[in-house]
Amino acid sequence: MKYFALACGILFAIYYILDEDKFVFIDNFYLMIHEFGHMFFSVLGNTVGLWGGTIMQLLLPAIIILNVSRYVVDAQEMALPLFSPGVNNESVINDWNAIFYMADISRKSEGN
Repeated sequence: MKYFALACGILFAIYYILDEDKFVFIDNFYLMIHEFGHMFFSVLGNTVGLWGGTIMQLLLPAIIILNVSRYVVDAQEMALPLFSPGVNNESVINDWNAIFYMADISRKSEGN
């Protein structure tokens, strides 16, 4: 299954690179973010409002990375409340805990 997902990702990347005239689904998402940025930053004036679309497109990934970093930091303590639909709450794991365990990073950071 993971090879199928990888193959789909590679095919999509090739399609996206080669067919630059098409507007794909991710562009629709970023269009909404871009336009929201114009509205959000327009309260600071016309110039900032003009730049607001690009500012928001750059700001959003930074915010997402900051949010993900909370889970990375929590990988050893496992203190944050986690949720996974259709999975028993006792079985839910921190993704980063599993990633670090598989990469043998968590045990190295503990000095073992």
